[in-house]
Amino acid sequence: RAWLRDELRRRPQTLQPLLDSALEVLPRATAQPVVNVAHGLAVVGDRVGFHANPEVWRTLAKEAVPRLRDFKPQDFSNTVWAFTTAGVPAPALFAAVAKEAVPRLRDFTPQDFSNTVWAFATAGVPAPTLFAAVAKQAEPRLGDFKPQNLSNTAWAFATAGVPAPTLFAAVAKQAEPRLGDFKPQNLSNTAWAFAMAKEAAPRLHDFKPQDFSNTVWAFATAG
Repeated sequence: RAWLRDELRRRPQTLQPLLDSALEVLPRATAQPVVNVAHGLAVVGDRVGFHANPEVWRTLAKEAVPRLRDFKPQDFSNTVWAFTTAGVPAPALFAAVAKEAVPRLRDFTPQDFSNTVWAFATAGVPAPTLFAAVAKQAEPRLGDFKPQNLSNTAWAFATAGVPAPTLFAAVAKQAEPRLGDFKPQNLSNTAWAFAMAKEAAPRLHDFKPQDFSNTVWAFATAG
């Protein structure tokens, strides 16, 4: 791994022939190769600085959408994580993922939950129905969340501006006895998320009509 990482840093063009071959077969491929290429490109870009051209990402987004029904739960989270990590906007893909993922959330792992909401929040893509469903499905399973999963989930809800008081209360209950296991970044992200959630109420006078409707809609959807 170390050799490959160093080699790619010195000669990132080494990947291009492989990428060209992959793009040729993607239209005939199943869902898994599409997910693997997107995830792999994001990981390589994050670790060694190789950045594929936008056309590659547009092709991946285009090929992913009609295959979403064949995605495994982890494929949803890996795909949106990949596009967000690579800094590539893909609104149509994210909208389709938000719709297709909701009925599959019962099969998500804690990592799938946290990666998915993190990706949507970081990309700035509104998905109130998805977030409300995640809050409902994730809350009784927070005991299985690692500290980073708890932190990222709370951070994502706060960043996306989605009220989830029941979820936040459950996160606080799970996090408190485990704070010694939190890394400094996890602690700061969690504290920031709770601070942002608390700040929402006194700022209602700044809300626009759409903000009010989105907020009460989120509460209603979350039960």
